[in-house]
Amino acid sequence: MNVNKNIDFQLPHQIGTEHELPSQRLHNLMPFKIREILLVSSLYDAFIIEEEGLISEMVVGEYQDLLLSSPPRVTRVSSGKKALEKIKSGTYDLVITMSKNIGMDPFSFGRKMKKTSAGIPVIILATDSADLHICQDRIHEKGIDRAFFWNGDTRLFLAIVKYVEDKINVNYDIITGNVRSIIVLEDSIRYYSMFLPIIYTEIVKQIQRCLSEDLNEMQRLLRRKARPKILLATRYEKGIELYEKYKENILGIISDVKFYKNGKLDKNAGHDFIEFVKNDNENLPTLLQSSDPNNRKRAEKINSFFIYKNSSTLLQDFDDFLMNRLGFGDFIFLKPVDGKEETIEIARASNMEEFEKIMQKIPGESIRYHADRNDFSNWLMARGEFNLASLLRPKKANDFIDLDENRKYLIEIFKETRRKKQLKSVTDFSQQTFEFDNSFTKISGDSLGGKARGIAFIRSLIEMYNLNKKYNDLHIVVPRTGVIGTEEFDNFLKQNKIWEKLQHLSEFSDTEISDIFLRGKHSEELIKKLKTILMKFKKPLAVRSSSLLEDSQHHPFAGIYSTYLIPNNCKTLSERVDQLSRAIKLVYASVFYNQAGEYIKSTSSKIEEEKMAIIIQEVVGKNHNGRYYPTFSGVAQSYNYYPSPHQKRGDGIVHLAVGLGHSVVGGEKTFRLCPKYPNVSEMDTPKSAFENTQNRLYVLDVNTSKANLSEIDTENLKKIKISDILNDGELEYIASRYDMNDDKIVDEFSKKGPQLITFSNLIKYGSYPFPELFQDLLRIGKYGMGSHVEFEFAVDMNTTPPTFALLQLRPLVINKETSRVKWSQEEEKSENVLMLSNNSLGNGVIDDIYDVVFVKKDEFSSLKTFEIAKEIEKINRILVQGGRRYVLIGPGRWGTQDRFLGIPVNWSQISNIKVLIEVSLKNFNIRPTQGTHFLQNLISRDIGYASVSLSEEDFVDWNFLNSKDAEHDLTFVKHIRLNHPLTIKLDGKRGRTLISKDQ
Repeated sequence: MNVNKNIDFQLPHQIGTEHELPSQRLHNLMPFKIREILLVSSLYDAFIIEEEGLISEMVVGEYQDLLLSSPPRVTRVSSGKKALEKIKSGTYDLVITMSKNIGMDPFSFGRKMKKTSAGIPVIILATDSADLHICQDRIHEKGIDRAFFWNGDTRLFLAIVKYVEDKINVNYDIITGNVRSIIVLEDSIRYYSMFLPIIYTEIVKQIQRCLSEDLNEMQRLLRRKARPKILLATRYEKGIELYEKYKENILGIISDVKFYKNGKLDKNAGHDFIEFVKNDNENLPTLLQSSDPNNRKRAEKINSFFIYKNSSTLLQDFDDFLMNRLGFGDFIFLKPVDGKEETIEIARASNMEEFEKIMQKIPGESIRYHADRNDFSNWLMARGEFNLASLLRPKKANDFIDLDENRKYLIEIFKETRRKKQLKSVTDFSQQTFEFDNSFTKISGDSLGGKARGIAFIRSLIEMYNLNKKYNDLHIVVPRTGVIGTEEFDNFLKQNKIWEKLQHLSEFSDTEISDIFLRGKHSEELIKKLKTILMKFKKPLAVRSSSLLEDSQHHPFAGIYSTYLIPNNCKTLSERVDQLSRAIKLVYASVFYNQAGEYIKSTSSKIEEEKMAIIIQEVVGKNHNGRYYPTFSGVAQSYNYYPSPHQKRGDGIVHLAVGLGHSVVGGEKTFRLCPKYPNVSEMDTPKSAFENTQNRLYVLDVNTSKANLSEIDTENLKKIKISDILNDGELEYIASRYDMNDDKIVDEFSKKGPQLITFSNLIKYGSYPFPELFQDLLRIGKYGMGSHVEFEFAVDMNTTPPTFALLQLRPLVINKETSRVKWSQEEEKSENVLMLSNNSLGNGVIDDIYDVVFVKKDEFSSLKTFEIAKEIEKINRILVQGGRRYVLIGPGRWGTQDRFLGIPVNWSQISNIKVLIEVSLKNFNIRPTQGTHFLQNLISRDIGYASVSLSEEDFVDWNFLNSKDAEHDLTFVKHIRLNHPLTIKLDGKRGRTLISKDQ
């Protein structure tokens, strides 16, 4: 066993921090947003800027370019005096004042505004050259945060809003989201009013270019929020301050040559600033701009791009710098010319896919050239690929043995980054390339449903907590998954007029309902997508429900809807699509089946509210001569309802079974493991081992490609004996043998003699770290969901390393003790006791139950459990009609799939129960139900549950039950109605239940 202790983790609350998902951290970016603007201008100025489209263009730009949901609202007042009055009665995020015609000096207005509303940004807007000169001369006066000049560019208003937001948000966004920034050092109002709109426009275009590469809408939204921030400074000292503070996150520098330094205009300030930056980071892209063309030589000497301010191509040159030097455009691959300082272009890439393809073919000299200059990381940073850029930035060509090794490293790091991005994301179908295993694809729109959300979440936890690095002896995955959103369910019902056909739903049998759905047709678009999916999904498939109501923290709907396993091995693609299509229709149909309808009613929901998403997931396992199954499957729960001595309920419990997991969730014989105490087993003695060992398993029949699909979702499964798989090689990991000579269990597999499923080789001797992994998964799952959890899993020991596949994560419903329930010893010993259990679930006092339904002890036979279930169904139907809740008592496990372990009732057959009691008999002593879908649904419905063992402490008064006159006396089941209500006390804290009768 190898567990990498260096990768161990603590939950955030254990170390005093809050662990946020990466998407959550990005969601928190840009916390300050300008939503209300107070504009101070004369009616004429307001008319002019509105007529020219300045304000309206800003609003349109917000919607169309940045796709913001709430653009700023502009409120205009005609004077500074009215603005000062207005600010007292309203909440504004920004004040913009014109430079004239506001009834007072705009700088005085700014100072008064700051006193009236401290901290509010105030911007002055000049509209002609005369006002521009005045603003330029007074640029450093207090009261005005920044002055801008409008020269007719309709993008200026947007630049003003974004500049103010960036100034306030930059520190938070860089620390929280590692976003990048561009420093603009320019004291000319005219020029920065010209440049800033251009920069913001290119940033928006860059975002739009990258959006098509994102895997889903969430990533596209987060990319918009993580755009580079623009930092404007007008003095040398401020520029140095910004650089020192944010230098690890700077994309580039744009600087004037002449501006204030040490309180004086300095014609060399820009050169000095760039030299300072280049001495610290020689490869950082920089731009010097000047109205003196003689400054070009010095700029080029310090390896800085230069722009002549009076050039006729000024804006084109500036745009060229943004596109080619800051990485806002295509990546241009250059190759140095032998013996010269020149380079030639050999290729260019406009997106990440092209970049990777070109990287595999370009000459090594080009890789060396760009790697040494940090060109790769700069381009990636401009595109918002911060994590990838940070991995590449420290690497130089000299760090590798040769250029081929450098190329290989770059290609692998790109591929691994894309793989990790997919592991953390639900990928839209349109963006899915199926390049990586274990993908998670959203095939159509709207909700994923409860079950699929749980799968997506556990997927993110695997990556978040580096579980594959910690447990490097195992490959921890979620199988390749596709999810059809609930929108397709709505479309199917509408297009096939299902609601019209099922107007009188109660009159239809499940078979008739399934036939109606099978005659329906899917949309052509979905069929096309299914064909694409099946070209990649080659293993057998599980087609599972994921409704809106499933896996909620109150009503889990566990096992209520259908799940189909299909071989997925038809000869043609069209046959495989048809098989999958039928399975999807039948899962849709299960929403309307009798059992689902009864359960939905019991939750106070309506069937009309339910919507179904579909999970299509590859089945984990191996084909053994037509029998497909994993080595073992199971369910792990963070809460143990029935802890053994020395165990606590919070230590959790794991149920393991050979083959498919139907044995566990169906309440059949399984191996129980407390992951905190893996060496404590209930199968330490031969007697206990023979009583509790699993002797049958479920497999998927893949011998035939023509899967028989009907309303019964288990017809493709086979239940076979453990002895049938002796030659498959799977039992070597999990079976022990019985030594008859010494009457003991030997922890080694043998084909001779009875096989005992003990899991000793995997658990007891620690050959693999399964107990530690169970503990970690339960711990992080419980923390992540904020409640107790259970997860389903399957393990394939035939891969290298063995595959541990997580199939589902959902909240575990636990009845909490809202009141302290107690009773005296005298009550326990009273003749009025009907039932006493020291192993029960539920909490509270119930005193309105008159009806008891019980299986006659003397008539019970494990060969007649199906017949018993039918009799209970008849009585339940009568009690439902009368609105009467009841106590149900019977031997063995209720709701089990194994008829020989108890009575295989489903929810609709016992829908009106209030307390369910399992009783052990001398010749029928079965362990209590745990880890099943059936039990989860009982607990969620606040139904009391008790197990009566053969111990002297537990008790059922069978004489009393048998002595009462029956309202209904059937072959195996009797129903009595009492004259006085029972008093039922459920002590959830101690796990005990007392039922008293009043005679």
